[in-house]
Amino acid sequence: MAPPKKKSNVDLSHLRSLVHQEKAPAPLTADDIKNMMIPSSFKAHEYTMSLWADFTESVLQEPKSATIESAPTVFRIQLFLRWLAATRTGQLEENITDTTIRNRLSSLKRAIKLYTGYQYSALQNKELETFIQKDLVQKDELATGAYTKAIAPLPVAEDLIQFMWMCDEYQHPHPRARLQLAFSVVLMTLLGSRPGEFIESGAWKHSNEGLLYGDIDLVRYQNGTYTGYLLHLRLRNRKGHRNNKKHSPIMLLYEEAEMRSMCPVTYFLALALADGVFDGCESFEDIEAKELPPGSSLYKYRYKSEAKQRPILRSINPNGIVSDNEILTYNCFNNMLKGIGQRAGYEDRLSAYCFRRAYAKARQLHLPRGDY
Repeated sequence: MAPPKKKSNVDLSHLRSLVHQEKAPAPLTADDIKNMMIPSSFKAHEYTMSLWADFTESVLQEPKSATIESAPTVFRIQLFLRWLAATRTGQLEENITDTTIRNRLSSLKRAIKLYTGYQYSALQNKELETFIQKDLVQKDELATGAYTKAIAPLPVAEDLIQFMWMCDEYQHPHPRARLQLAFSVVLMTLLGSRPGEFIESGAWKHSNEGLLYGDIDLVRYQNGTYTGYLLHLRLRNRKGHRNNKKHSPIMLLYEEAEMRSMCPVTYFLALALADGVFDGCESFEDIEAKELPPGSSLYKYRYKSEAKQRPILRSINPNGIVSDNEILTYNCFNNMLKGIGQRAGYEDRLSAYCFRRAYAKARQLHLPRGDY
């Protein structure tokens, strides 16, 4: 049901005056597109556009162009996909895979939307998918093999953190870097988080958004079955639901008193106390000294007002100075993760998604079908 109109008359003169200020959008430049995309997406965009230019010249027999003037028909895109399957060599098999061609199609549709504003309908997308599956795959014009994707389950996380603290001889610019990396590994292992949920996402460059102190409540809890510390962690930056309060779940992380190397509370307290963010608590002794209110089973620690908007995981300059307010970036974090994996002797490249895939696999094994 549509919401009712406001009872009082609304002055629309200001909106009417703005109509005359409308201007036609300026054509996108290469720099515009580069600034809109993360480096990996821009690289894929450039490659796809070079393929489209080659196809335009060799098959359509039209002049090469660095842009797309108008949205091509579904039939023309199908010709492009067939040309791609016929002229490109795969890495796993002689033919390229169905995954590769779907990635090229996705990149092409994104470019078409950028240049022309046109977005293909669900029916048109279904027609393209049917073409890939029934015309190209079933006629053996595409391969269907896939790389085995590495996973990093709990034993890998434990091994990495043990190596990090006991064996790794790499000298970080500041000791906090190792602490931040260990805390990140624990979060990815226990929550299956994407890195963009706790550090600056590559898709949101210069946003300085991630996990802030105001997103985590440190709680001391005591009841008949549990006594210890808890973290109530709000995930505001979930993919597709950034800053949407309805889709910001609160995750509960317990103190791991028997295994401090994998304890999220321990790492959080180390970072928070170093930053001096608690109101009235400067040391762990001050934290422990706080008593539960009479009749209550929990005590929530308060932050200083200026600390709530401060990123927890922050950038560290090459000279060893920890930034006061600049968040850790994805590129820096990814390099740190890749480096620790190599130094620990893992053959597969370690990435954040290794932990996420392991988390998803663990959920599938332990939850009834339909609950994940």
